[in-house]
Order: sequence, then structure tokens, then C-alpha cells
Amino acid sequence: ICIPKKLNNVIIALISDKLNPSSIHDVNIVEINNIEYFKKIYEIKKEFYNDLLITFKKNKIGLLVSQWGLNEEFKYLFFKNNIPVVCWTRSSNLEILSFTTKARIISNYLDINFSRLGFSRSVREISFKDNTKILIFDNFFSPKCIT
Repeated sequence: ICIPKKLNNVIIALISDKLNPSSIHDVNIVEINNIEYFKKIYEIKKEFYNDLLITFKKNKIGLLVSQWGLNEEFKYLFFKNNIPVVCWTRSSNLEILSFTTKARIISNYLDINFSRLGFSRSVREISFKDNTKILIFDNFFSPKCIT
């Protein structure tokens, strides 16, 4: 979990996609014979992550909840741009969050738009003595529901 202890009035994106540049990761074997190939792959990734970040900022996303883990470069890019990220969320928890925040689970990052995002009045992190951390989402859409 890479978020502040408390967030207020948060727009939430629930993503079940792996958020990797598919042009690189669909290839089984990548041979890097010289530094130019490495630089080219780096530029493709950088462009992909920057385009994705622009999409997230355009939609004013304040919290990303992902079913999969994210690349360390990508986590750092989000952290640097003040977009907290929660990775490795169970699909059942994504469904509960979808219900309580009125967000749709986005299966393809190209489908991100404001109508598919959710909202929570506050998101708090609570830590226990055994280093277990949980997130509490308080939501005004479902006043009887605290997840």
C-alpha cells in the first residue's frame, strides 16, 4: 500500500488490467544486443506510462486500486504525481468497492473515463501491531455501507 494515512473526497479507479505496455510484454524473447535496443524499450515504456498518467490526471483520479501489481517505475511515477496506488487487491474486494463507491471495474486502461470512476468521502489506513494494514472507505452513496 502506497497511500497517505487519510484521503478526503477521492475519485477512485478500479482496474483489473495489468497496466503494462503490451507491445513489449507480448513478445516472448527480447534480445538486447546493444544499448540502442535498451534505450528504445525504455522510451516505449516511458511514453506508455506518461500517456496513462495524463489520462489519469485528466479524469482527476485520486486513488488507483489494481487487481495486479505494478512495475516499480510506474509506482514511482504515480507517487511522484500524487496518485496513491493499492496493488494486489482481490477480485472480491474490487467488487465490494465497486458496489460501495459506484465505480465500474475497468478491464482495459483505454476505457478509463469519468463515468466509470467511483467516489469515496474518505479513505483511511489503519495499522495493527502485527504490521497488518487495512483501508476503510467511507462513502455517502451507500450510507449504510462501510468497507
